[in-house]
Amino acid sequence: IKYFIVQAMASTMLLFSILLIQMKYPMMWEEEMVPSMMISSSLLLKIGAAPFHFWFPEVMSTSTWINCLTLMTWQKIAPMMVLSYCIQLSMFMFTIVIFSIIIGALGGLNQTSLRQIL
Repeated sequence: IKYFIVQAMASTMLLFSILLIQMKYPMMWEEEMVPSMMISSSLLLKIGAAPFHFWFPEVMSTSTWINCLTLMTWQKIAPMMVLSYCIQLSMFMFTIVIFSIIIGALGGLNQTSLRQIL
């Protein structure tokens, strides 16, 4: 149930940021940073990338291996494709990538469950 709540929250944030862009700046949304950061953050939350991964290890530890495989592959394809079209904030994405590397490396040292390490 945690998976569905987080995905619904990320979808709501994504729709809100798109609505914000369309209402405030109908044609010039590339120049506005806050809605673009909201879109990127909501997609990163859907993907489960660090530091937006608070829900991911718990969902992985309670799922079957088939569900883990689906969650780690097919569920990430669509948000990653949309994110690849929306990447304009290179410093924001660079920071997220660095956080993801550091949190993943340090968090993996403390885990004993293979599902949570994945």
